[in-house]
Amino acid sequence: MKSQTNTQIILQRNAFPALVILFLIAVAFVSFHFTNLYQSTITVRILSRERIAGLLNESVARDPGNMMASQLRVITSFPVLSQTALGLGLIDEQTTTQEKEKVLHQIRQRIKTEIVGTTNIIKITALDRSSKKAMRLAETVAQTYMKIEEIEKRKHYKASQKYIEEELERVEAKLQTAEREITSSKLFGQYLDKLHELQFQLALVMPRYTDKHPLVRQLKGQISALQNKLKDCRQKGRVNMASQRELETNQNIYVMLRRKLEETRISEAEKISEVSILNPAFLPRFPISPKKRMQVFISRLKNSPRTL
Repeated sequence: MKSQTNTQIILQRNAFPALVILFLIAVAFVSFHFTNLYQSTITVRILSRERIAGLLNESVARDPGNMMASQLRVITSFPVLSQTALGLGLIDEQTTTQEKEKVLHQIRQRIKTEIVGTTNIIKITALDRSSKKAMRLAETVAQTYMKIEEIEKRKHYKASQKYIEEELERVEAKLQTAEREITSSKLFGQYLDKLHELQFQLALVMPRYTDKHPLVRQLKGQISALQNKLKDCRQKGRVNMASQRELETNQNIYVMLRRKLEETRISEAEKISEVSILNPAFLPRFPISPKKRMQVFISRLKNSPRTL
């Protein structure tokens, strides 16, 4: 009986170290698989680009949904992620292509983007085991995206200006051809030159003033008077009718293009960005994982006595 009791005591004492080891392994396992993960969110607002597209063609229509979806792809694109990695100091000029791809893949895995409902707002969420790094990643991605979009906007305006200027050259050539075919009447030529000058002045002031502005009303009045005089000349048979129609058509196109070019230059000079931060990123106070109950469980395990 006594021998049996001693055996039980020995077994119990030998079980204590084993239980402690199992306990520590369990704590390590739980801590490893339930590491804290923080997230920080920043929201940006995208202005519509229909106005820019309209500089080239009044009938251009953009699908806002497609435009927003394309912006989601831009945020996680190679240029944005590359500049983000540079800004965070994760890569430099000495980084190999393979290492760079690995870093960019890791960043892409830590970023989530989504459109807020049917609005023009995009939410950028960054994940990291460090709350500060999560906030910094969200801020850097948003700021990098804004800078790249600003560069693209400038390129778009430059392309628009080039297109309009090329069209103006083509229309001017047609105008010159039509004018040469018109009668050499000095009176008609004087009217025509003055009309061109007034229409050019009107195209310059229209983007800045309303139709009720005195200068606009004055120019329109003078243009109307000259058009009536030209009409009289045409009715008297002093000009070739076909050439006159060609001239009037190209005059209208010329004025429209001049107005578009001026609007493009004004828009390019504006400092309003198409992308702006709506809600900044904040330092997260609590992790999103593991769950609160699991955190309490881990905390109790870590704070419990290591020996029985």
